[in-house]
Amino acid sequence: MAALALRKSVWDGGSAQLRAIFRTLGGYYLGLGNPATYTDGSNQWYVFDDTRFEVRPLCYFACLAANQADIPGYFTVDESNPRKTRDDAMFWLESPARTTQLVLPGAIVHPDPDPNYWQTVLDANGCPGWLRMADSVPVSWTPVE
Repeated sequence: MAALALRKSVWDGGSAQLRAIFRTLGGYYLGLGNPATYTDGSNQWYVFDDTRFEVRPLCYFACLAANQADIPGYFTVDESNPRKTRDDAMFWLESPARTTQLVLPGAIVHPDPDPNYWQTVLDANGCPGWLRMADSVPVSWTPVE
């Protein structure tokens, strides 16, 4: 199982466009359901635990997070048609007009041994620290009721 964590303050403070993009792409492309809330002692995190994470979609998701400030204003989210939203996002992410370039699975250099395979994928795509991933929720994190 893998755990994808999104810092709650970033989600809560993000633009409506950013939340719609992540909700649409996360729900459709990554198969994310409803998160559990955890704290690491100083921040709260929305955590998605799932066995269905795939590396290629995660690369796109991480690159989108890295380029959130550059998302074109004309980019619209059609939550009734998540496939179109995904296709539009993939087209934009595959274009050279971004600060951080998309790095797909075959081009990611993993250390040997790789202490955190999932985070290496995020890091290769310039993912910011408000989005983390590991094999499981860190043992030092506690659930928020």
